[in-house]
Amino acid sequence: MVAYQIQYDDLSLDSIVEEIEINGPMQNAIMLVPKRHGGLIAEVPTMEPRTISMRGRIQEATVEAIQNSIDLVEQTFRRRNKKLTIYDDRFIYAYLQDFNYRYVDGSAGLAVDFTASFIAVDPFWYKNTTTTISGSVTSGDTAVDITAGIYKEVVTVSNSGKAFAYPKISVTNKSGGAVTSIIIRNTTTGRTFTFTG
Repeated sequence: MVAYQIQYDDLSLDSIVEEIEINGPMQNAIMLVPKRHGGLIAEVPTMEPRTISMRGRIQEATVEAIQNSIDLVEQTFRRRNKKLTIYDDRFIYAYLQDFNYRYVDGSAGLAVDFTASFIAVDPFWYKNTTTTISGSVTSGDTAVDITAGIYKEVVTVSNSGKAFAYPKISVTNKSGGAVTSIIIRNTTTGRTFTFTG
């Protein structure tokens, strides 16, 4: 079950963040064409970096405690490219852009309102638990060229998530030797990756 969990790196922010805004603009290569109304998008739109802004309040019982809390939040936010979560099932890598705070009037310095802005140069959210699909090429598989020792294995990968995702492919030699020659073909897109050692 998914739970609401605002956190940056190892610092929980649930009790102090009051508002979050997430922006994920698209990059469209728009060209103006003579003698034509509107424009033309010549390439596939891509996502620009995301910006994530938050606003909240830190309150403590003593001046020393409020100083320590402000320092802890600022020091944690300044860690580079750490995981930012809003729900406990996914995260995004984010850099701090700015952190500002002001003391609340009438709080005797025991409360501050803060704003923080992060940028996610990799604009995609990642699931905390990934799906692993394995395949092994053996001499029992379909031979492409048995004299050259070339065999093929078909591995089906299905994205059960709700968003576009790139696969992460690892190839290892179980006998411990070097991987000398592989060809990976995506039969959906027709794209091929070749490694020759």
